Amino acid sequence: MNMHQGITLPPTPSDADPADGMDGAMQDFPLTLDRFLRHAAKWHPHAEVVTAIGDGAVARIGYDALAARAAGITATLADLGIRAGDRVATLAWNSQAHVEAWYAIMGMGAVCHTLNPRLTAPQLADMADQSSARLLIASADLLPLASRIAAAAPAIERILVIDGEITELAAVPAVPLDPVDGDVDAAPWGDFPETAPCGLCFTSGTTGAPKGVTYTHRSSFLHALRLLQADVMAIRRATRCWWWCRCSMPTPGACRSRCPRRAGGWCCRDGGTTARASRG
Repeated sequence: MNMHQGITLPPTPSDADPADGMDGAMQDFPLTLDRFLRHAAKWHPHAEVVTAIGDGAVARIGYDALAARAAGITATLADLGIRAGDRVATLAWNSQAHVEAWYAIMGMGAVCHTLNPRLTAPQLADMADQSSARLLIASADLLPLASRIAAAAPAIERILVIDGEITELAAVPAVPLDPVDGDVDAAPWGDFPETAPCGLCFTSGTTGAPKGVTYTHRSSFLHALRLLQADVMAIRRATRCWWWCRCSMPTPGACRSRCPRRAGGWCCRDGGTTARASRG
């Protein structure tokens, strides 16, 4: 306590007991990526993710429904034994189902390892082997490639198929990933440090063998906030964003994809239709 002319003054910050929790407690929460989807579901539930699915058709879903489906996928992954820190690979196009899988994987503290379908099966199998991915989420039309990857990456236990029907046998068990709505409030999302890894992708190998790069929740969170700023992409609630990717959605692109959810803008995806056309 300080004394001044017989009057007892309150403690200064330097005199305060650190245990009282008064200093540095404002907005004291980890910067984990599930917060973007929770924010969008709560404050912009009817803003839409729009995906082209071929033949001129589109799929539409609001952020609240997308969050519920992502929570359902998290429950499915947990039932399959996935825990925080485990790697889950994705070989998929730029679609709603891929976004749902992203948030389901990263929200529970697992690591989303995006694979580029333009690379060869041996290259992708080597990447999956290095990351020790236990599951592979694949678009239905990429199942033949996914099967060749799984055959050469022994850690992969199962293939979960999105965006279509299973039309052929795979090297490991392949089952549809058909999420049922989960409870977003009860989802085990964000219960880990912000420095935990969230995403993994590999370089293209132009200067040697491809090398894996890991992204943390904190780095991706801050990257997304930076892109929202007026002098960068200036994304806000009225913004309509079209994210076009020639192949899969790499992890850095995930930061740009999260920006509309934070701002409440609409997010439009090509669903891989242009990528399939360019592949011939």
